[in-house]
Amino acid sequence: MKKKIIYFIIIFLVIVTFWLVNQSIGKNDTILQKTKLIIPISIRNKLKETIFVFKNQETLKKKISEASKKNNKQLEKIFLNKVIYNEIVKTQIPKKNEELIKIRNLINKNYILDESQITYTKIDNFKNNFDDFKHKPSSKYEIFSLNYYEINHFAILEKSKKEAKKLLIYNQGHGGNPYDFSYFIEIKNKFLSEGYDVMSLAMTGLGYNKDKKINFPNYNPEFDSSLHKSYSTYYDPKFPNKKPLSLILSGNYFLIKKILNNNFYDEVIMVGISGGGWYTTLISSLITKIDKSYSFAGTVPLLFRLFDTNYGDWEQIDSSIYEIVDYNSFYVLSTMDEIGNFTREHYQIYNDKDTCCFKNPAAKILKKIYKEINIKNFEILIVNNEKHTINTDYFFEKFFKY
Repeated sequence: MKKKIIYFIIIFLVIVTFWLVNQSIGKNDTILQKTKLIIPISIRNKLKETIFVFKNQETLKKKISEASKKNNKQLEKIFLNKVIYNEIVKTQIPKKNEELIKIRNLINKNYILDESQITYTKIDNFKNNFDDFKHKPSSKYEIFSLNYYEINHFAILEKSKKEAKKLLIYNQGHGGNPYDFSYFIEIKNKFLSEGYDVMSLAMTGLGYNKDKKINFPNYNPEFDSSLHKSYSTYYDPKFPNKKPLSLILSGNYFLIKKILNNNFYDEVIMVGISGGGWYTTLISSLITKIDKSYSFAGTVPLLFRLFDTNYGDWEQIDSSIYEIVDYNSFYVLSTMDEIGNFTREHYQIYNDKDTCCFKNPAAKILKKIYKEINIKNFEILIVNNEKHTINTDYFFEKFFKY
């Protein structure tokens, strides 16, 4: 009995000591912290990296966040300096329509695979019968699939019970499967009830398209297949002009084209968040049948990446496509039809306090710039939102004009 009491006391003291040390990390005014300074720094660092790792990570995150806020305040002052601001505005002024049409044609030629490289299939169900979906399709649906270099891409098309002549296209982005997100379910159900078919997509290698076994010409197996940088080595001598980004763009591009060619929709909308917002921006600039496009927390012109500690994935900043075009050209192309008339609408929508990226102050500076430039049918919108999500109330109010 006595041994048990001693054992209990020892455990209690260890727990209390651990708690006290953990609470003192990052604080310089405690007796314990002053005592800890006697311990050699190499031993202290080792303890932080092992025993007290969680508290240490929390402290580091806090310091990074504080440094980022301080950096952004300094950047904001620099960007809003009258001389520098005027120069930045010049970088965002659109190219001439003729040049933009040439850029669109060049992207289609080099950054979208040829249709001869694509194999289409139509399937009745996924192998897992939606078992790993948080939510399942709630109405009649079709599943479309295509394949190139054994890379699979899927689309789920849910049909409205009304006689639909309208289509909503949605991409979840880096989050993966749209059906795992409640705000997509809200959007889907709302648009289905309003007579829209809803087509949902995922990024290459994520969500519906998750596949760790990838292989294509010039693939480097040393890369992590879950990262989009793994596609950066693509080169096929049979199609020498096709750039690596074509492996990421072509799946969504051809699935959308397939469904648009098979159906006669009077209105086509595209919406995406994060990487899905990136897809929305690029795809709507290329497919002119998309009438309105809404990119949530998806892109900013490259210069404005300076405001984020998250600089983006390979496809967003490192592809060779950015040697010929910046995002401002995609914004304008998303408002232009195939001959250069401004007949379509495009929106870049940012959360003011987004936990991921593209928040204020970058967002409000961009809004100020584009308000001055005044591009027809293009607008930057800022939403009060502290999460990396789509504010559905705001979106419905904006789209359905409640």
